[in-house]
Amino acid sequence: MAFQEIADHTKNVIDIVADSEHDKWHKVKEIGLEIAIIVFAVSLSIWFHSIGEHRHEQQQVRSFLLGLKRDLRADINQLYIIQNQDQTLEEKYRYLAQLPSTKQTDETIFDQAFAMIGKKTLFNPQNSRYEGFTSSGKLITIENNILLERVTKLYQSYLPQVKQAEIEWMQRQNRLQDFVENDFNGDGDFKHHIALITSRKGHHLSERAIDRAELLEQYRQYIELGTQIIKDIDQTYPGNEKSSFFSQEK
Repeated sequence: MAFQEIADHTKNVIDIVADSEHDKWHKVKEIGLEIAIIVFAVSLSIWFHSIGEHRHEQQQVRSFLLGLKRDLRADINQLYIIQNQDQTLEEKYRYLAQLPSTKQTDETIFDQAFAMIGKKTLFNPQNSRYEGFTSSGKLITIENNILLERVTKLYQSYLPQVKQAEIEWMQRQNRLQDFVENDFNGDGDFKHHIALITSRKGHHLSERAIDRAELLEQYRQYIELGTQIIKDIDQTYPGNEKSSFFSQEK
């Protein structure tokens, strides 16, 4: 519509210039008026286009953030499950680390603990939505600067720290696992496994595998910030489904 008006007023300018009935000053005034109308029409067209673009951007932001909320809920629930699994694993390592070589050992209990060596479950974050939105350059369209800062902090700072803490704990478990798997002096039976675990090195490696304080702290920070982001999204888009976690906090 605006483009047609611009074309019409441009034609008027051409007609005024070609008009031989009016003097120069009259033409200047008429041309000035037509140009002013054209500038106004162009500005109005740009303004409406900007409004449309902004509305479309914010619709994409809304879709992204509501999807991100679902991703974070899944992440947090997954971390609660992993923490419980790790608690069981820690208890098994603690049992092995404190196992005396001189005491009669229950074979079933020992085998259950021994079989858990290296069975850590790694966190698998639902971050593909964030990565896609970021790679498309749309992250800056989030107008809530506090929310934007928290989202980027979670994925660019906290998530790498979680993965690094997992790697370090896995390395300690792997040292114990390598120790019991790479010793070819025994025949691999119950007594030989007991001898490995209750050896000085076996106890040391089992004790090292117990320590998950740093990992728990990184999980806690991720859960805490993720929960805050979910609250921010709920406040930004009230009336949508509220968050609910099946909390398994200690």
